[in-house]
Amino acid sequence: MDDVDGAVADAGELAAEADRVLGDAGLTHREIRIDDDTYGASLAAGLSRAGYGGDRLVVMALRRPADRPAATAVAEEVDLTTLRPALEIVLRREPWATTEEIVRALADFRGELERHAGARFFCARVDDEIAGMCELYVRGSTAQIEDVNTLEEFRDRGLARAVVRRAADEALAGGADLVFLHALDDDWPKELYAKLGFDPIGHVWSFVRPSGASPVS
Repeated sequence: MDDVDGAVADAGELAAEADRVLGDAGLTHREIRIDDDTYGASLAAGLSRAGYGGDRLVVMALRRPADRPAATAVAEEVDLTTLRPALEIVLRREPWATTEEIVRALADFRGELERHAGARFFCARVDDEIAGMCELYVRGSTAQIEDVNTLEEFRDRGLARAVVRRAADEALAGGADLVFLHALDDDWPKELYAKLGFDPIGHVWSFVRPSGASPVS
């Protein structure tokens, strides 16, 4: 969404601005990103009352070599058409993906990112089935790895390690001097990213209100 002056915007103003900008675009899913840790924490209660769930994310930058290579998993770059069936499975398993309309809208949005933001997609397969994936965005010398996912039934096979390392290698080969990602501050994937050479450099907040969610009365 558009930038909002964090010095004056309270939770209600931010929620209203998200409704204006995203609603005008015909979207019902809402997300607000706050880059200031203290400011984000101060908004959590108010945005919760507006129907948003909030996550504190640790920003991690690639600073070191990985502790070891990916074991046997091999990552490849694919287009969205190839990735989409597996992506929709991942989206469908999210607790907020309550309808197929939400799943389709979020998958379609990846197409917009591919066309207009240069999104690239990487995957790893098990028996020719896409089982792990991530996205890569590059702007100038800065690259972000996003939406790292492994289907639950294929975890603990090094798939996430493989796709993240492939995306990072592609970013570095393309001239990026900063490669970063976000991880939930209270969940285990950040430990994996640390093993892959990513170090914490700060915190941001993500507030999401899925389609159909309502403010708390």
